[in-house]
Amino acid sequence: MTDYRITPRLNTDGEWMWWAFRDAEWGGATPHFLIAKANRTYSPIGASEKVAFWATSMDNDDWAAFDNQTVGATDIEVYNDSPFPNGIIYIASMPLYPFSRSQRMYYQWVNQDARIAPITIGQDTDRDNGDGRNVPALPFLGFSITNASGYTKNNMLVTARNHPCETPGGFALEGFMTWLLGESAEAELLLDWFNIYVYPCINPQGVFGGWSYRAPEIPTTQHNNTSAGFDDMTAFIASMNTSTSGSIEVGIDFHSSKSAGTSIAYVYNAAEALHVAFRDAYKVFDASFALIADTTATLLTKYWSDTFSARLSLNIEQCDASVRTIAQHKLSGQYTGRALAAMLAASEFTNGP
Repeated sequence: MTDYRITPRLNTDGEWMWWAFRDAEWGGATPHFLIAKANRTYSPIGASEKVAFWATSMDNDDWAAFDNQTVGATDIEVYNDSPFPNGIIYIASMPLYPFSRSQRMYYQWVNQDARIAPITIGQDTDRDNGDGRNVPALPFLGFSITNASGYTKNNMLVTARNHPCETPGGFALEGFMTWLLGESAEAELLLDWFNIYVYPCINPQGVFGGWSYRAPEIPTTQHNNTSAGFDDMTAFIASMNTSTSGSIEVGIDFHSSKSAGTSIAYVYNAAEALHVAFRDAYKVFDASFALIADTTATLLTKYWSDTFSARLSLNIEQCDASVRTIAQHKLSGQYTGRALAAMLAASEFTNGP
């Protein structure tokens, strides 16, 4: 047995949120990995929380937690009972959702359904990642989808990957899109009533560069801050404004959290009737779902509410995210779509057929 120490890079707050690396030397071996508890953002470790996952590909739905995890006084030890297979092994604090996967899924969806219209937005500026690596000029991805009609529709915005470390948000958006393009009666109802604008990765350089809540352009500022002058957020918000004429009925931003608890949505006003209706519709699929009031002025969902006059604006979080499987992350996206469809059936929204 060989012990390897994992030393996560600390962010600008002097803490570590997540980490990821790969190596090809462990084929046929069962190494033990030690991760220091010090300076961890979420502490103490939750009773059921998993702190390390592995896979044979970065873009993979088969990420698995290690068979064994022991939380000691200063270190967390993880290891498997069986040897790793040969080849490159990827290890990370959460199953990865790389920018390349967002780009791959974007082209898959665009080619899958003729109703999808790509939105030309632009790209980031090539820049230093702050650790000696370069982050290329990555494209800003966006598209619209709706059913053809001759009547007035409401607008909906759907986004993910605002915080790069919250990879379950990417799987949730993918689950939402898989459901939306699945041609069920519920999905077609949503497409009858809404013009839906999807931005699958709104922090591409933060995701590519391995950041947690931030991005290499402004390392000291949370990327969720819509007024901080990020090139990507400036371009995405301009695109959202142009596409929707500055008015939306629904805004969904998929996130996740390792904090223990239920699935939740951060909203500006948890008592507002339409948000309560969404909560109740979602609880049909996940009885633990709850709303949490959050008046942080820089939340993207708060910006949608204030500037785009969104009636329903949700920052959807999957708490205990490291305990859930990738399939469960995707279900979070599906449940979001189905809850909206149920609200349509209950006449919660205006306009449409």
